[in-house]
Amino acid sequence: MANRRLEFNPDRFSSNSRYARKFVAQESSFAYQICRKYATNDEHAADLHQASWGKLCEVASTYSKKGAFRGWFYKIIRSVCVDDYLKRRDETEAAAEYAASLRHEARSVQPPDPLALVEQEDQCLAFDEAVETLPPKQRQVVVLRLIEKLTTKEVAERLGVTPATVRSHLSHAMPTLVAYMRDRRPPPP
Repeated sequence: MANRRLEFNPDRFSSNSRYARKFVAQESSFAYQICRKYATNDEHAADLHQASWGKLCEVASTYSKKGAFRGWFYKIIRSVCVDDYLKRRDETEAAAEYAASLRHEARSVQPPDPLALVEQEDQCLAFDEAVETLPPKQRQVVVLRLIEKLTTKEVAERLGVTPATVRSHLSHAMPTLVAYMRDRRPPPP
């Protein structure tokens, strides 16, 4: 006897874990294939896949059964993937702008200026202070990833968490660090 395809039922999906597991198993390949098209690698695809199922859980009650479930779910997955892409693009652009400003500052300073060395040391101290303001898990990730220059995978292995958790902690820590450093920067003369 062939297995019948389960129809998506938002109420059962939210309240019946056995039904939800079967449904996820049935649709997982479909969801992963879409995520893989937007992902940079398999690990990233797995993160997008997980986020897509999380989003489905959030919006399951809004499914109206007017169209095909897969078409509706495709829109959810695509939305998660596009949001991830835009976030990564914004972070990349911000990092590129920051690097360009650092290169510009480096070109404008010819010989080492004693005052600049003091300012650089002050910035290092400010960064250390900023790191100390972070919650412990974010602090560990920042130290291992940004200071000790470990890869995301190495940090995850060292802390016993997933690479996605490492990326999450880092993305939550960065705004705090940037704001703290910006507030500590002396005003222009």
